[in-house]
Amino acid sequence: MKLVLKIIMIFLALVVPRYSLAQNANIISHWSHENIAEPVALNVNMIHEINTILQGVLDSPNNLNSLLHNVDLSNLNHEVNLNLNGRNIEFNHNQIVTPAESIAINQVLSLGRQELVLNALGQAIGGSLNVELLGHGLNNLYLPQGVTLIDNTPNVNIANNLVNYGNLEFSASSNVLANNILNVGTVTVLGNLNLTAQHNFINQGKIDVTDSLTLHNANIINAGLIEVGLGNINIISNNNLNVDNLSGATFEARLGSINIGVDSV
Repeated sequence: MKLVLKIIMIFLALVVPRYSLAQNANIISHWSHENIAEPVALNVNMIHEINTILQGVLDSPNNLNSLLHNVDLSNLNHEVNLNLNGRNIEFNHNQIVTPAESIAINQVLSLGRQELVLNALGQAIGGSLNVELLGHGLNNLYLPQGVTLIDNTPNVNIANNLVNYGNLEFSASSNVLANNILNVGTVTVLGNLNLTAQHNFINQGKIDVTDSLTLHNANIINAGLIEVGLGNINIISNNNLNVDNLSGATFEARLGSINIGVDSV
């Protein structure tokens, strides 16, 4: 038996030297170092999980794609003009606005200019915003396609769901905590990224970290590209760990290693 185990370990060292599998890790699909040429097909379980996460953010005041006028401007002291699809629209304290319109108004008040691009319905379709404009104690966050969220803070805590269809840019190392995380867009980090999802972490997009990435989750589904430059990819959990790297998807540590296992703490 010991001889068989030794032969297996030698084979693994030769074939997959960049993966370190802890004793209790449950790897349920093959790993790939190939670039993604075509979108990865979604399985039924993945579609269900995505729909569940999306349902939790639709009515959120931080859903920048929302059409709901659910943000009160009663504290606004004077009129503010916004550009909506090329039209100059005036807003005052008597109005209820969309989440994206509220962020754009705060940009005008704090920066003197509107950096979010809004369509005629008040949805964010482009441009950028700083995470500090979202305030503290975020319950949910939905970032639409074409919109860039810039973060230079060390910690981002979201009580429920983080959904990114746009671009998340971290200018320094950061810790991100949420109940569920769905990334369909891009995440770029200059430094280290510690990413914790209490339930599900689903990646359909691209995550690019210059140093090291730590995914602290119990259930991970990767249908995109997750890569780091200088450091390692560490995937850990305090409980049973399930990592599903779908066919065509990629984990890659260009100069480091990929370490997968259950935290002993």
